[in-house]
Amino acid sequence: MIRQSGMTMIEILLSMAAFSLVMFGLLSIFNSTIDIQETVGLGHQRDQQIRVAMAVVTRDLRHAYISAHSEEGQDQTSLSAESRRTLFKGEDDSPVGELRFSSMSHQSFYANASESELTLVTYEALRDKESDRTNLIRRELRRLPDRQHRWKKVPQRVDVLLESVSGLEFRYFDLEADDWKKSWDSSSESQRNRLPQWVEVKLEVPNPYQENKTIEYVTRVKIPMTTRLEFR
Repeated sequence: MIRQSGMTMIEILLSMAAFSLVMFGLLSIFNSTIDIQETVGLGHQRDQQIRVAMAVVTRDLRHAYISAHSEEGQDQTSLSAESRRTLFKGEDDSPVGELRFSSMSHQSFYANASESELTLVTYEALRDKESDRTNLIRRELRRLPDRQHRWKKVPQRVDVLLESVSGLEFRYFDLEADDWKKSWDSSSESQRNRLPQWVEVKLEVPNPYQENKTIEYVTRVKIPMTTRLEFR
């Protein structure tokens, strides 16, 4: 009689159970790896978006200026920021600030366009009603308005520079006072016809890796032209 060797039903079931456990563990590790890669990828993408936004703010600030020519023949001591064509005005409304200034950073993309490099730039954080998120907004006028109190009525380009921000703060270094200021007004008595030597930009965004946590990004921009331009 020939004895045939093989596996019993119980051994087959035990083998299948062990194989299933191994495959379940490998699948869990694979899914976790995919989730980590997606999270890290989104984090890197977010970092790139923030770097681009900071680069745009830096470029605009480095070209900031104020000009005496725009208000030639007028009493400079009686002109408020809202009555000037060129200005530098930063308002402290923590945790969301606003900065509006004249700049030479405008880029024209059309031949023979009735535009120059002179522009008025505004940075602010506004809540989007549809998504219920606060976004970093950049406004740019293609031409300087006659008076600043009309600037919102002038056609302008509005860009969402960065989505979903928790806070936006500006600080300004006053060289004469040797101190950082939370606000700046180039028409005020203490800061008339002057720009800050440095501007600190602090951007606070949600942490993509930890829920209910935020990350701060800070950069400081040196402004080359800190006094008003006078043309003779």
